[in-house]
Parts: sequence; structure tokens; C-alpha cells
Amino acid sequence: MLEGKRPQRSDCFGPDVYAVLFREEDSEQDLIVAWSTKPYAYIRASNPTGLTFYDIFKTRRSVPHDPVRTKNMSVPLGESPIYIVGPKGPKAELRPDPGW
Repeated sequence: MLEGKRPQRSDCFGPDVYAVLFREEDSEQDLIVAWSTKPYAYIRASNPTGLTFYDIFKTRRSVPHDPVRTKNMSVPLGESPIYIVGPKGPKAELRPDPGW
């Protein structure tokens, strides 16, 4: 998933949650790799026109853009990385644990 891509920025960088944006030259898509060092955590990902999620087994899940429901979506993380693919400019920010 990262072949040919270079890191551009770290949206979240520790101590428990990591999200790094990667970009390939001449590509219209960006890739965010996100994971946590604890069993669960959450980030909020911007979804301007639709996102595709992959896990370490390359299982694919697509989420279309909806201005109300998925514009800024909560993404659960674990100790295995999640790969989030979307058009240029997606952002991820740390979301506090819900405290359940």
C-alpha cells in the first residue's frame, strides 16, 4: 500500500494514536495510515468525496460521502494499521475515547 508514496505529515503522533498521511507524486489520491498502541482508540477522518478503508488483509470497505452522516466520520482503531484512501486533502484528528 505504501510503495512509491512519501510521508507528507503526521496528523496524530502519539503517545497512543498515530496517523500519517502519504502521497505519491502525480496521484490524485492520498493515503492515511492509522493505528493505536492500545486495544482501541478513535480518530475523526474528513470525508470530502468518499473514502476507502483497507485492513492488513486488504479487506476493502468503501464509505460514500454524505454531508450529514459521513462528512467527518469516527474511525475505530486498534493495534493493526488501517489504510484510508481518498482524494487529496483528507485529514485525521484524534477523537477522545467515549468512556464506555
